[in-house]
Amino acid sequence: CCASFTAAFLPELQKKETFTITTSLHLFAVLDQKFLGLPPQRQYKYLSIPSKVSFPKFHNSKTLSVKRKMERLRLSDQYSGPGVTAKPPNIIVYADDKRKDEVISFLLQNIARDSYAIYNVKTDEILKDPWQDNVALLVLAHENVIQPDVVKAFIDFVENGGTLISLYSDFNMLGTAISVFSSNHNFHLGRTLFKSTDGKIEEQFDTIIFGKTYKLPSNYNQEKIHVLATSSIEGSIESQPVILNVCQGNGRAILSQIPLEMSPDNIDIDDKGIFDKLKKSNSCRFSVFAECLSILRLKCGSTILSTLTPAYLLGEPYNLQVLRESIKAVLRDGKISGKDLTLEFVNHPDKIKEQMENYMTVIDTDSIFPRNDTCPSFHWNDYWSALKTKSLGRTIMFSEVITSTMAPLEINQFLVNLKEDAGLVIIGSQQTQGRGRSRNKWISPDGCLMTSIPLIISRRSIVGSRLSLLVNITGLAVVKAVRSLEGYENIPLLIKWPNDIYYRDEIKLGGIILKSQTIGNSDHQIVIGCGVNVNNSNPTMCINDIIRRFNRTEGTNLKPITVGQLAGLLYNNLENIISNIEKFGIQQFQREFYKYWMHGNKKVKIANRGDEDYSIVGINDYGYLCVADLRGETIALQPDGNSFDLMRNLITLK
Repeated sequence: CCASFTAAFLPELQKKETFTITTSLHLFAVLDQKFLGLPPQRQYKYLSIPSKVSFPKFHNSKTLSVKRKMERLRLSDQYSGPGVTAKPPNIIVYADDKRKDEVISFLLQNIARDSYAIYNVKTDEILKDPWQDNVALLVLAHENVIQPDVVKAFIDFVENGGTLISLYSDFNMLGTAISVFSSNHNFHLGRTLFKSTDGKIEEQFDTIIFGKTYKLPSNYNQEKIHVLATSSIEGSIESQPVILNVCQGNGRAILSQIPLEMSPDNIDIDDKGIFDKLKKSNSCRFSVFAECLSILRLKCGSTILSTLTPAYLLGEPYNLQVLRESIKAVLRDGKISGKDLTLEFVNHPDKIKEQMENYMTVIDTDSIFPRNDTCPSFHWNDYWSALKTKSLGRTIMFSEVITSTMAPLEINQFLVNLKEDAGLVIIGSQQTQGRGRSRNKWISPDGCLMTSIPLIISRRSIVGSRLSLLVNITGLAVVKAVRSLEGYENIPLLIKWPNDIYYRDEIKLGGIILKSQTIGNSDHQIVIGCGVNVNNSNPTMCINDIIRRFNRTEGTNLKPITVGQLAGLLYNNLENIISNIEKFGIQQFQREFYKYWMHGNKKVKIANRGDEDYSIVGINDYGYLCVADLRGETIALQPDGNSFDLMRNLITLK
């Protein structure tokens, strides 16, 4: 076959510096300069055939020789020479049907996507096809007994230089064995200690253990078998090995009895305490898996950097016109510039330039919807259906990928000329430079609501004389956006002082920052930045995780909330709460705020004040946290200089 193929296509191949070979006959094309008679100064690389297809067997010595030439001439995925085109190395997954989708999804969240292709393989493909070609990693997630000839194929693969990771499988090698402990439970909570081979990384976290650990051979060679993690399991006398780093032949394997790919959300857990501990440890689960991949010399994390996208100016005709009129005087050739960013307003997508950190195109659409579904990640119908405000949110500057939603509002000429009736908000689906309090970085993956909200507040108003209260107001607006919906009243979404949104008192889901400046003698120009996990279960938890768990435990059937829906509800609540404070005063706001905060009747300590316990009293008119000592004397703590450490019930200097 190879000879026939070469004879037919050699004249064409000799004309090209790069070429790609694909064929429904699954032929191996050997790009050997000597074999094909190609000029020596040209460089070539073959396109690997996907592992999921069937390959012909190599029957004769000539064909075997051809295969060896392929092996010898294979270029690594690191190669970056001119004119080279190739498919990336493969990661193949051998998994139970019920686990394969979650395993593949987990891999995609952890590997460099532009470096590998992932394929699921079945037993007959393992036994019949030469799947070892161009395989960067073999992943096992097979709970059932693996038949001996498949085990042998996997061990041969490792011995010949391959890399393997086993996730809760009965696969073992180099004399290791599976130790099973009897139990009346489906699973155990294990307190796991992970230490990297070089000792630089150490993680202690809670994991699921399904009744199996590893038993090491007596007098084993620690250079060949290294224990990466042990777990303390209820009823065990001592910690048991659960993750091993094994070297056999020329290859390496990571063997894990922890199903690292399993999200707590996909495990049937009735015990709230266990569920909360696992969710708290979710980020450790990811970092441990990433370290295992690094040991196996795989590229971790997507190397496809999110490309910045233009923004779309969307809204209702009146509000859009107010915005245009308010900034018209400061535009120069359609541009407005600040220290770090220039906005260029255009009315047609054909005028878009390359987006950069210091330059962003804003496309004025004159519509409430973007053109041709150019912003698919945001649920626009849900947004406009939910929005009931007078002005806030009636104009949106939306970008799929933006440095930070705060960035356009840091252009002073843009910010100070905004009018309240414009109702502008800025929303991004992903941020590359998300910001948190005290210059912290906010991880901003797809599935979060990330918004910046400019407000004009009169200095003579109640809120205007208490600007720090806006952080508390926004926190209440976020929580009420969910818990004021019918059926969602008992969703355990809470406010943590001074600026966080939490699941119970366990896991952070969102945060709020506040910036302000004064315009003339009458008004404050405020920018509220808010980020909330809505539909991204990783790296920690999101609102829809809470809803799904609530449905499971309470027998309800509440629908998940979309990012667009939450945005509309947030703006409704924010506008209403500010208006009601001006109408009815602070005390009504405080009573409503206390329904949703986590600090009622709690005792805390204050850093640098010894071991004395203080009782939390509430917040004052400025949003400061008020605590009382044993004598009943009250101390007010400013949100701008203090942080609440929930793990130690300690208020510390930020």
